[in-house]
Amino acid sequence: MSLLTVVALAPIGLVGVSAPAGAATPSGGSLVSQEPQWRAGATPAPSGSNWTIAVVPKSVGLFYWGTVDAGAQAAGKYFHVKIVWKGTASETDVTGQVNMIQDFITKHVNGLAFAATDAHGLVPTANAAKKAGIPVVNIDSGLTPQGPPLVASDNIVAAAKAADILARQIGYKGEVALLPFVPSAATSIERQQGFENELKKYHNIKLVAVQYDQSDIETALSVTDDILTAHPALKGIFDANEPGVDGTVAALAERGLPPGTIKVVGFDNATDEVNDLADGYVSALIVQNPFRIGYEGVAEVVSLLEHHSVPHIVDTGVIVATKANMNQVAVHQRLFPPTIAP
Repeated sequence: MSLLTVVALAPIGLVGVSAPAGAATPSGGSLVSQEPQWRAGATPAPSGSNWTIAVVPKSVGLFYWGTVDAGAQAAGKYFHVKIVWKGTASETDVTGQVNMIQDFITKHVNGLAFAATDAHGLVPTANAAKKAGIPVVNIDSGLTPQGPPLVASDNIVAAAKAADILARQIGYKGEVALLPFVPSAATSIERQQGFENELKKYHNIKLVAVQYDQSDIETALSVTDDILTAHPALKGIFDANEPGVDGTVAALAERGLPPGTIKVVGFDNATDEVNDLADGYVSALIVQNPFRIGYEGVAEVVSLLEHHSVPHIVDTGVIVATKANMNQVAVHQRLFPPTIAP
């Protein structure tokens, strides 16, 4: 398990994640250097404006959200706005998130960026913020219907990539399983949709199990173990988020299965995931750009405060990381971004 090492990226508590042995020195420099492209037409806040922007993730504690936080804080520093980062302990705590955002509305923060834990359940909350005159931007996970601007990965396209990769790695035939996470979250819905639809192209591959991990490692371990018991011929698994990957790898290791016995394609780039990629337990990772999501989400809120228009949807893009390419510069920089430790 990699250790977190403090590096001099910026004076906002950022850390870099140490690379597996043999990898190049980690650096988030390239992401930081791209910040000017993500400013959404916004300029630093006027002197004396004292704007406060609340940024609410789906939860706190995961590596992914720490990187979103790092991007949001970097944007706050550039635009001279105060960032209040606050989230629930669990991505399944929809009521907690609604109450948290409502509290920010009551306090009348100047702007709000949030990742919706429930695509339908957070619509009234977003509408309440808009009615109160608070600019709203969704980051990572949006709404149905999508009212506010959204800064996120194209999860349907990304999950289709995962299906293609897994199909190729298992030789285009055999049984596979899918672990989405929270049924009500737009990201989980879209990744499931993208994976299942793309998998239909491969007539010799059978999707034998779909189990939600609730964004919880222990749940992912348990459902993976159940799937392996029920389907001993299983050849591959797609884990649609970070806890899913961690739980699946733990289940494989507990059974004593050598790395690569069952192909695992995952999402994101937490420390353990990257280590598992280097060790061969994970055969590919779909890596998002959470630093950009946090940065550009805040930038769009500032832009709206300055009465500019912003795109309705911004696709922040994904890359595919494998053991073979993980030390290539562009891939390595995504695998080891600036982050803020929980």
